[in-house]
Amino acid sequence: MRQAQQMAEECSEDYMEVTYDLAIAKVALQLQSTEKPKYNNLFIHLGSFHIMMAYFKAVGKFIDNCGLTNIMENAEILSGDVPSSFGNISKKLMQVFTANSADTVIIAFDRYIFPSIKDNEHSLRRRVKGQRFQINGPDQIRPSNFADALKNIYFKETLVDFIIDDWANDYMAPFIGSKTILVNYLQCHQYKVCQGKVQRTSESSLACPGHEEADTKIVFRLSLDF
Repeated sequence: MRQAQQMAEECSEDYMEVTYDLAIAKVALQLQSTEKPKYNNLFIHLGSFHIMMAYFKAVGKFIDNCGLTNIMENAEILSGDVPSSFGNISKKLMQVFTANSADTVIIAFDRYIFPSIKDNEHSLRRRVKGQRFQINGPDQIRPSNFADALKNIYFKETLVDFIIDDWANDYMAPFIGSKTILVNYLQCHQYKVCQGKVQRTSESSLACPGHEEADTKIVFRLSLDF
């Protein structure tokens, strides 16, 4: 820190930036605080590498345990008064996703590809292929044990397909409002409301079709903004 002050003096600068890793930055900031105003002309901060590490750690924490089952648990769809029809479940999810001040909401779903390097993880989480399932419309009654049904990969795929189509109906317009909804699954669907009607378009540049994991798709989408 004294060397940094000396460099600032030699360069006729009032202040000097000092970059440390996290462990040393903690000590330097504590020293700066306890020995005021001796080091007040130093701006101590983390390097870009450590800032990037912290950023991805935050993203990782955000996307961990945020799958469809967890979202439904947070929305109390898997407990208490569970909507009886698939249409009402779809509306409830849209309400949950849009209950915020964000202008754009990005939703990414896993794709289940077999065989996959994720097969072992699916097994540990008790996800199975199970029996094929069909949803014929919004009025269809859900399985009585909805939580168990979500362990069936075929059921989850069918449910996601239904939600993607159901959200294109105009009765979703009040929930969407002025927001832009992006749903990334087999392709990327964009939902907007124009004159009270829901418009769904395909955004191929945001699809990230080569990846099966939702978290990879989220990081891919975020990378387009940097």
